[in-house]
Amino acid sequence: MKKHVLIILLGIILVVSIAILITPSYLGEDLGNELAKRDEIDTAFTLTNLSEEKVSLSDFKGKKVFLNFWATWCPPCKSEMPYVNEIYKEAHDIEIITISSNESKKTVQEYVENNNYEFLVLLDYNGKIARQYNAHAIPTSILIDEEGNIIDTHVGAMSKDELIKFMRID
Repeated sequence: MKKHVLIILLGIILVVSIAILITPSYLGEDLGNELAKRDEIDTAFTLTNLSEEKVSLSDFKGKKVFLNFWATWCPPCKSEMPYVNEIYKEAHDIEIITISSNESKKTVQEYVENNNYEFLVLLDYNGKIARQYNAHAIPTSILIDEEGNIIDTHVGAMSKDELIKFMRID
């Protein structure tokens, strides 16, 4: 009897833990400055792209940048990525940089190629940059102004209209 009760309690704890972890991703909760405190984050980074070229955020100085942290296994990310690609192809006045965390180059490259995504994909193999930006849930989107300052943050998938509004595209 005690073993049965223990198993039920462990099951409940597991379900509640998973719900707490994924709820922001599914609800699209906007955590604003709580996620990425604008004055406390060193926004500088250098990562490699799928062609193994080094790319730094400083390469985009003077341009508005949309950063998106995502993973190939993430259902909310999968729903958002086609919209990100559409916006990228429409060539708005914004740089789109997506960062895949904790996944192999092969996994990410196959996913990107299979979905015909054209936007810039960077690889954060050990999740260091995601942690640097306090992107603990995915997808996490961060908007950076022309001077390199974080001006907005959003956790969770967005529709195309929500992405356009978030990116402040006219």
